[in-house]
Amino acid sequence: ELDLVQQDAASSGTWYQNKEQFRQSLNEGYREVFWPLDQSAEGWTDDWQRRDALNSIKAGTVSSEFGTASTNWSNMYKAITRVLVVLEKLDTQDILGEEDTKLFRAEANFLRASYWSYLISHYGDVPFYEE
Repeated sequence: ELDLVQQDAASSGTWYQNKEQFRQSLNEGYREVFWPLDQSAEGWTDDWQRRDALNSIKAGTVSSEFGTASTNWSNMYKAITRVLVVLEKLDTQDILGEEDTKLFRAEANFLRASYWSYLISHYGDVPFYEE
């Protein structure tokens, strides 16, 4: 009895059953958390502070544990994983018409490319996966 699919809420067992659910899944890719901004107001450049008041970026002491960098790294990989799930479901579904499938696949590929671009431009040679 513990393996029952939850019927009163979205779950991996009951999602991707119609066009609206595919749309909602792709819309998640546009959440602000997945489109971080590098703002000088947050001290990301040397134009923001005096040279005698260095933060960890300008002092060269940033590590992989640096809050913003670590958060953005994790969020990009979460976003990529979500888009890969949509692409996988598009490959196995028989609900959508050909035109909708092509449209959703193109949008998912755009989102995935955007996320990889962010990671590569900010972190260099990052771990890459397609599945």
